[in-house]
Amino acid sequence: MSNLHYIYQYEVVAVIISLFAAVILIFKTKLRSKKNIIFFLVLITTALSGAFDVIADILFNTIEIQRAAGIESDVNIPLLSFMQGAFLFVHNMTPYLFFIYVNTMIGKTRNYNRFYVFTSFLMVVCLTLIATNPVTNFIYYYTPYEQSGFTYHSYEHGFGIYLLYAQAFIYLIVALIEGIYYRRILPKGYAFKITAYIVSATIGIVIQMFVTNLLIEMFITALACFWMTLDFETESQQKNPITQLYNRSSFIVEVERSVIHRDKREFVIIKLANFSHLSATSEIKDVNAALKELGLYLNRINQGRLFDCDNGNIVLTFQNKKDREEMLSLLKERMKEGFGSLHKKISFYPMYIYLSLPEEVTSIDDFMLLVDSPYKGAGEKGKEALDSIKREAEVEEAIDRAIANNSVLVYFQPIYSTKEKRINSAEALARIYDEKLGMISPIEFIPIAERSGKIIPLGEQVFDKVLTLFDSHHIQDYGIDYIEVNLSPLQVSDPTMVERFHSIMEKHDVSPSYINFEITESSFIDNPTLVLSIMNQFIQEGFAFSLDDFGTGYSNFHYLYDMKFKIIKLDKSILDKASDSAIASKTLFYMIEMLKDISFQVLQEGVERQEQEEKLSEYGIDYIQGFYHSKPLPEEEFLSYMKQS
Repeated sequence: MSNLHYIYQYEVVAVIISLFAAVILIFKTKLRSKKNIIFFLVLITTALSGAFDVIADILFNTIEIQRAAGIESDVNIPLLSFMQGAFLFVHNMTPYLFFIYVNTMIGKTRNYNRFYVFTSFLMVVCLTLIATNPVTNFIYYYTPYEQSGFTYHSYEHGFGIYLLYAQAFIYLIVALIEGIYYRRILPKGYAFKITAYIVSATIGIVIQMFVTNLLIEMFITALACFWMTLDFETESQQKNPITQLYNRSSFIVEVERSVIHRDKREFVIIKLANFSHLSATSEIKDVNAALKELGLYLNRINQGRLFDCDNGNIVLTFQNKKDREEMLSLLKERMKEGFGSLHKKISFYPMYIYLSLPEEVTSIDDFMLLVDSPYKGAGEKGKEALDSIKREAEVEEAIDRAIANNSVLVYFQPIYSTKEKRINSAEALARIYDEKLGMISPIEFIPIAERSGKIIPLGEQVFDKVLTLFDSHHIQDYGIDYIEVNLSPLQVSDPTMVERFHSIMEKHDVSPSYINFEITESSFIDNPTLVLSIMNQFIQEGFAFSLDDFGTGYSNFHYLYDMKFKIIKLDKSILDKASDSAIASKTLFYMIEMLKDISFQVLQEGVERQEQEEKLSEYGIDYIQGFYHSKPLPEEEFLSYMKQS
């Protein structure tokens, strides 16, 4: 039975200190970064838990005073229980928030999703136990007892209280270990301050465990939080903890000031093109070590203000082009050596965008677009890069509109059979006409659709329209044996592709034999097993496959051994070289002969002249595709062409 008189004055002071520190934090940082928001929550939970506990302690002390005076207690026990539960609920969030704060500081939160699901699960379990305590009494409960003819209540701990202590110690100990382990990538003094907070909290918990009525734990941790707020939260919050360059928030303030006042400044945006890949495939400590060394080097050769804008985007500022060129000359040479520890060097692949204010950029939005977009160019001026990025964004919006409005166009390029002496098939080609941008070249929109993933719905729309052509016009009656439909590497890497295409086929009365899918060799690079499985499923149902662009890039006869292709399509570049070189011409002849000898049908792309067709016919080519017979045609023109043929 607990009949203590709680000394809660320390907690009152803790509430005041925590709230005061929170106000300072808001005033100094404007809460513009994730780490500042999380630390703000640490302060708020400390203040709230202290306030709830003070109210509970006052109510409980009232019971004790009334018991000692021998008078009946008028304290509302449900209210007391609620305040105690609210205190425990909020108080147990504080160690977890501090743990997340530490991990944000060391940069772990971006690549450790599963780890954080597990750690947050522990907190959720404890909070659930607290919330359900009125029913379970697992954490605490109040025991009624009789004295002097009156009924009083004593506060008792259940077994669950030790689980809450264990949870707090786990979060704090793990945060302590991480702070010490990653001390080299933390700003100077961070590891010591983290250690000081955790030790202070631990001392407070231990004291309170042995001197139960001395409520000093939150007072000690509030003092530690206040010290941290005044120290590194105010002095270092403008810098990235790993690179020690000014952070994104500082950069935005800097650029806003320059744009508003039209300051004449020179900027260089450095995009570490392989940063995402390194983050996904390398140890975070190795990437951080490389970033840290890069930051140290930049600060050492600094000619101006330097900013780390996250995700591998670094911005350098200069007063003039001379300073810019001197620093970049040194940096480009140093980049060749790699960065990191002695045991692990990491090479960054930088791309540079040169920018002059106020001539080339007039708004903060445009500047941040340059910083944040995954721009693939290099060495361009800011205006050129910005135009390129904006154009890509506009094309992507046009792709979205075409998909949403079912307005993707399908053009058909006829394919000539040398054996049958007629047009017997065609290749379906996606085209986009946008009311805002006009006709967009596939050379432009296909790569954008691939990068954004929109190639999947775009390709499905093309497939659906090809099937509709068979349904509505019965083009097989015009001598069309099949239509070639392109599949992108992204489509054939999608495990749900077969099911998705089945659902489209179900809407049409078209035999699979009328469809010949085209894929390129690049489709097999990432997951050849999956691609082969998808191919086999389609082939078993009656579809056929062509290997497109053979003879370029990734050409490998290994694919011919394992994959069941019906047609091999030779790239236009092979024919072009054969027209100018006797050796290339012989190579083309023997390539056709070999492919036919192992039972492949062979198609030559890019045939533009009569002499090319005549030579290819002599070589035994099966099919010819190119402008010599026809350019790609819109549907109506293609139908008219086939009727005339």
